[in-house]
Amino acid sequence: MVQLAAFTKFVDFVYLTALPYYFPGKKKEDLSVETQLLISITCGISAGVLSAIASHPPDTILSRINMVKTPEQLAKEKIEGKPSNIQAIRGIINQLGFRGKLFFFFFFQKHLT
Repeated sequence: MVQLAAFTKFVDFVYLTALPYYFPGKKKEDLSVETQLLISITCGISAGVLSAIASHPPDTILSRINMVKTPEQLAKEKIEGKPSNIQAIRGIINQLGFRGKLFFFFFFQKHLT
């Protein structure tokens, strides 16, 4: 849903705002098929990235909430207490493996040290 809405907004922005600003007098019909294809691909990639950024964190949190806990895990939580936000983020990083470490290293390095 986010991806479709973002794609539509990006395409509208390019054709209705950016194109007349940078190339006055040009319309969509004046562009070659290759240029229109390039604009569509660029807008699609941008919409996909935006969609991934918008939907991945809530999906991860929801997966963690819905995860079934064993009696051993419940007992461990009762003894140790609930983890802090930083401990929870570090746990997610460790479970995601190398790609999670890279992502958080580049984007959240200041907050985790």
